Amino acid sequence: MGYTHAFEINDTDPAYAAAWPGLATDARQILTAVRALGIVIAGPLGTGDVVDDDDGIRFNGDAETDDDCETFWLPTPATTGPRTLPPRSYCKTNRNPYDLAVAGILLRARLLLPGVVQLHSNGSWDEEWARGAYPHPSIPGSDVAPRQLITDLFGPIPDVSPFDEPDYCF
Repeated sequence: MGYTHAFEINDTDPAYAAAWPGLATDARQILTAVRALGIVIAGPLGTGDVVDDDDGIRFNGDAETDDDCETFWLPTPATTGPRTLPPRSYCKTNRNPYDLAVAGILLRARLLLPGVVQLHSNGSWDEEWARGAYPHPSIPGSDVAPRQLITDLFGPIPDVSPFDEPDYCF
């Protein structure tokens, strides 16, 4: 399996609905910071829009440069009962540059809503999440890791891994 993050979001939890406006704002801030590093963030299919106020935030890497893989989707809170979402969602990024945005948004969501968002990754908290999933001098933004991005944007975060099941994605 390629480099993957798995997550569960209880989108019917009132805490998720209450936190959504701030979480959506934070996600947009993360996307802006990642783009400022030179990383292309595109719509779900590798092109097009990223934010849909009715559906949530969906994005991918750049299809034109083969830096896309699976679409990341942070859904809006459910307002009419449970969605038919799978209990666990996945986003395989294959370590493409847009992984920084995926991991950053998932980390922010998990830190804000630990009882509502569960996070799993086959990346190590002390390796990929601390140094970056694709460190390479010629790749824009590859010297920034999710933990540093979130710290830079929102302040210090705990050193302890927020992953719920470390081997879940393997």
